[in-house]
Amino acid sequence: MRTGGGKWGTGEWGMGKMGKRKLEMPDLRIRNPKCRRQSPFRRARRGFTLLEVLATLAIMGIALTVLLVERNTAVKRTARAADRRLALCLAQAKLSEVLLGAETAAGGTFEEHPAFRWTAEEGVETVNREGGGSSQLRQVKVTVTFPLGGTEDKVALVGDARAP
Repeated sequence: MRTGGGKWGTGEWGMGKMGKRKLEMPDLRIRNPKCRRQSPFRRARRGFTLLEVLATLAIMGIALTVLLVERNTAVKRTARAADRRLALCLAQAKLSEVLLGAETAAGGTFEEHPAFRWTAEEGVETVNREGGGSSQLRQVKVTVTFPLGGTEDKVALVGDARAP
């Protein structure tokens, strides 16, 4: 129901005692920012530039190279430590055999580990006692030689026993 005088299309409608008010029309313009024309200085960033991608790849390449070198160094150190530990265990076992008289040879290789060689050196040392007496000690040095990269490494153990 229309009250008061109003004109179609002007947006003015009579509201009775409340007076006249302007009818707000909806804005039908497109508000999509991609459809608006943009200046070349203020364009929307939708991705990375080629320079950014290349810089990222260069940084990642350097970082990966450093990490791989460190990993290889750690693997070599671990292998070296394992070989030294094995050589120490073999030297300890051979020293016990020589001190007990079970081994009479002056050197050789290990059956289980043919790359590891051993040598034994024996000597007798005279020890003076406080009471005026002396005793002789048999000193045995066992050296195990093993390959380490392009070189050889050695582990030596010395043991003492009472001379017969």
